Amino acid sequence: MEILETGIDTRDSLISVRLDSIKRIIVFASGKGGVGKSTLSAHTSYILSKNYTTGILDLDLHGPSIPLILGLNQYMVKESQDGII
Repeated sequence: MEILETGIDTRDSLISVRLDSIKRIIVFASGKGGVGKSTLSAHTSYILSKNYTTGILDLDLHGPSIPLILGLNQYMVKESQDGII
């Protein structure tokens, strides 16, 4: 990861290019835990994936449940040399 003296992260341009291809973003949010945000996200993504390319970003850094819901909890999160997960 390279952060210039100006404080600019050199990965920002790469992230911007990749985000340009995303046409729609659906957000499920609540200040309260246990209300079904992850379950709703997983089910919505599954249904949409039948006709569209989909992705899920679980921002619960302390206890992400999307891998468990999707049966992917045996896989480890990996970080690239640039610090991109």
